[in-house]
Amino acid sequence: MSEPWFTVKTYGMGVRPRNAKGWIATLGFIVGCLAIPILLIWFHAPRVCGPLFLGALAVSYISLISSKSDGNPWHWRWGRR
Repeated sequence: MSEPWFTVKTYGMGVRPRNAKGWIATLGFIVGCLAIPILLIWFHAPRVCGPLFLGALAVSYISLISSKSDGNPWHWRWGRR
């Protein structure tokens, strides 16, 4: 198995980018979230397209995170005790 892109957080719940590939994927998600509304306005798309495209982007990003994470369960963590 290749090196995971995301790892679980030390404090709190969730994952964080572990290497450059994870940071690039996160940056791509942020750029996509900012670009979708601008492109929808530019192309005069119907209002329903915005939530649909943003939802599809979020679902694809979450599935990427879950497939490229280190496999540890996502639960609340209190640090290294």
